[in-house]
Amino acid sequence: MSNVLIKHQENRLDLLIRPRPILNESAIGYLSRVAERNCLASLQALGDLYRGDQNFIDWDSFFKSIGVSDQVMQYLFGPLPQSWQVTSTLRGIAAVEFNHLYRRWCPLCIQGEAYFRGVWGLKISCICINHACYLIECCEQCKKDQSWQCSNVSVCMHCGAALQKAAPQAASSMMVTLQRALVANLIGTRSNLFPQLDTNGWLRLIRYLGQFNGAKLPQRPGQISGLHHLDVAKECMHNVAHLLTNWPQNFELFLQAIQTSIIPTSSLKKTFGVLYRVLYFHLRDDKFQFLRDAFEHYLHQHWWGIVCKRNRAFKPTTITAHPRLTLKQAAKQTGLAPSLIRHLSTSNLIDKNHINLPSGRQVSSFHQADLPHLEALAKDLLNLQTTAQYLAVSERLVREFITAKIIHPLAILKHANMANWIIPRQQLQHLCLKCIPNQDKDLISFSGIVKYWRLREGEMVHLIKALISGELSAFDVSNHSVVIGSVKLDKAAAKEWLWALRKSLNAVSIDEAAKLMGIKQQVAYHLVKVGLIQSIQTKQAGKQITKEAIAAFNHKYVALSVIAEQQQTSSSALLKTLKVKPVTGPLIDGSRQYFYLRKHITPRKVNYESQVKVST
Repeated sequence: MSNVLIKHQENRLDLLIRPRPILNESAIGYLSRVAERNCLASLQALGDLYRGDQNFIDWDSFFKSIGVSDQVMQYLFGPLPQSWQVTSTLRGIAAVEFNHLYRRWCPLCIQGEAYFRGVWGLKISCICINHACYLIECCEQCKKDQSWQCSNVSVCMHCGAALQKAAPQAASSMMVTLQRALVANLIGTRSNLFPQLDTNGWLRLIRYLGQFNGAKLPQRPGQISGLHHLDVAKECMHNVAHLLTNWPQNFELFLQAIQTSIIPTSSLKKTFGVLYRVLYFHLRDDKFQFLRDAFEHYLHQHWWGIVCKRNRAFKPTTITAHPRLTLKQAAKQTGLAPSLIRHLSTSNLIDKNHINLPSGRQVSSFHQADLPHLEALAKDLLNLQTTAQYLAVSERLVREFITAKIIHPLAILKHANMANWIIPRQQLQHLCLKCIPNQDKDLISFSGIVKYWRLREGEMVHLIKALISGELSAFDVSNHSVVIGSVKLDKAAAKEWLWALRKSLNAVSIDEAAKLMGIKQQVAYHLVKVGLIQSIQTKQAGKQITKEAIAAFNHKYVALSVIAEQQQTSSSALLKTLKVKPVTGPLIDGSRQYFYLRKHITPRKVNYESQVKVST
């Protein structure tokens, strides 16, 4: 009856209990506290009590009726129900940033003072800065959300459980730091974390960067669905806190993850996608310049392409200070031909970033710091003729060195736009050998061995490697380093080494193969000629026979003399008794010796194991 009587009195805005607002208290939470103290079950009941015949409630008249001054009214922060036509308590924050459906709270704070803090009403707010714990949005017992319409701030509106008895979860230090920076301006303090940002600035920053996590980019940054739910707010706050912690190291790692996750391209906008638009459009205000500075610093250090005047959003100093150059710019600054720079970069003597475009064209960039090294390399290049003169050998030997990869040229004649070989002098340093002074040995020069010893294919390369490794000693009149063409070798030691090398090599000459097989040289030549023994053709040594070819011949064919020896008879007598036709011989193709297919000779007549075999 008291409520009805109050409602129909001439002064309808008179309340029996008039609690005063608390500094930074939630505006809608204050109304709930007023309704609870006056035994009203909900905010709607409070609104119906003072609305009268109007469709809205006059906020200023309401405060005057309960004796609250305009100065004290400024303690409140946050939105009111739409029927209360007032926005003065928002402190410049847009109404969309607040949670109008459900409320969040810190149970530890409510245990001390049972009122709602205004910052808890922000959608993005998820941490209590006083207790460094996460806020709670649902009853621990029934797991249901709590509506703002309920007037009792301490009891669940569904099951009646005490809300202040819930056990909060401790928050990470980086998220607590971010939450404190978010509310610093609202509570009258200043944060050391980017102090140029006010609460509105932090809200925009968190909205636009909160969806960036790893290399995956959001499709619509700033438009976060379900932000009024605590889990969504936690994720956004965590993502932003991680990016801003250890600034700018974590931010640069984030940029690197994006850059390496896509196919390389020369376009910054295509590489960084929506992040580029967020930094240079959505957050283009001066207070967010620290983000762009960190981004441009990362590009200065790690961007593989060129930053040119097409990037109009960049500061002019960023464009002029970018260290990477195009091929034409590098050629212009060094005075070298573009083709020479291209070949120097191909040989990995200088660092080069290159991108293969979908069209098949390759775009390259060079670092400014590599240009002095590039100029020094160009001054130390030799062609084929000057390399031969430097090493005191013939040009033919230089070509063989290149074929054997003892020398690695930067460019050869088959390369387009190159008129000669390009060989760095530093590639020849290992061909300058430390020599032993002459010790009265019978010496022969390296050039003499190459000229007169008729080295077979590959033997010259083995000789070079033996000299470089020290297997063969190099001699000279002094103990200084001498180029390969001027060194001398111990003649006897060199011959012994060469003979050992030839014995170890897989391929032998036809004469040596005849000795290994125990047949005449003329027979061996005939067998090669008719194709019974496979041979290979070499440039220097002519026809060669591999030991595998000798083994294959012995496995397939057997000599008449071997069969006769096994049966203890003569070859002529055995020839008359054998009914098998030989594959080669004097009466077959003019060969000096008869050979049969092994499969035509029965095991009872021949012991195959007695034939001479050559180990491979």
